[in-house]
Amino acid sequence: IAFENARLYESELVRRENAEILREATAALTSSVDLQELFQIILESLKKLIPYDSASIELAHLDHYEIVAGSGISEDLIGKKYDSSIEKWGGEESMRRPLIIHDVHQDDRFEMFEGSEYIRGWMGIPLLTQGRMIGLLNMDSRTPGFFTDEHAALGQTFGNQAAIAIEKARLFHEQNRRSKIIG
Repeated sequence: IAFENARLYESELVRRENAEILREATAALTSSVDLQELFQIILESLKKLIPYDSASIELAHLDHYEIVAGSGISEDLIGKKYDSSIEKWGGEESMRRPLIIHDVHQDDRFEMFEGSEYIRGWMGIPLLTQGRMIGLLNMDSRTPGFFTDEHAALGQTFGNQAAIAIEKARLFHEQNRRSKIIG
């Protein structure tokens, strides 16, 4: 009984700590409407919530994804565009849920870019807002099987807030652009 109580107590401490980190991380998302600054806030906040070796933010366009920011990845990858064929990932519905690949070296769906050969474990979190997927948060680990369902749940909660912040910043910039054209 004492062992079980200690385990439950430790589990509760971890949940409380994660809740506090998540609260701080989502609060940080409201601090900027500059997209590049916001991307860095997202990546820094995400690292506090879910440890990773590298991460990237990819935004969805009509027929492709674009890597717009990263942490621990080659600068050459920023701006890289690639095909958005969602069929290989199980279709649109599958893309609306976090996806964990335990070992990308054993999964043909994962496209290895130059300089990313170190990646073994991978997790993709969809950025969803108003029923639309606007992009992905990708986290990489050198350790196969590193990411867990708990990481995915935390990541999705954070990803939903990050998507809203990105969309808000995009709308703010679009409004400013229109104001300059009209004015």
